Amino acid sequence: METVPISDMYLASALLSYSSEVVSIDRTNPRRVVFNFKECPIKVWKMDCDVPTQVEVLSVRDVQLLFDSSKLMYMPNYHHSIRDIKSMLYRDDK
Repeated sequence: METVPISDMYLASALLSYSSEVVSIDRTNPRRVVFNFKECPIKVWKMDCDVPTQVEVLSVRDVQLLFDSSKLMYMPNYHHSIRDIKSMLYRDDK
């Protein structure tokens, strides 16, 4: 199973809100936690000329490109995903 490392907490939250799966968390560097996401197709919503459209992207990296270009739409459960990512950060199962 291929995984993609993501260290941006807000991108990780966006991926989680689109039902992407966190496989493991790398806490070896205390200043930079890395979330390893399972590589699989993800259906996301993006903004094109202020019109939301649903697309199926091929990889987590494609979602990252949409996120970086501010074209990724945030799901209504995004704020819950931020909370879930933060709880994963501070969990004691290191």
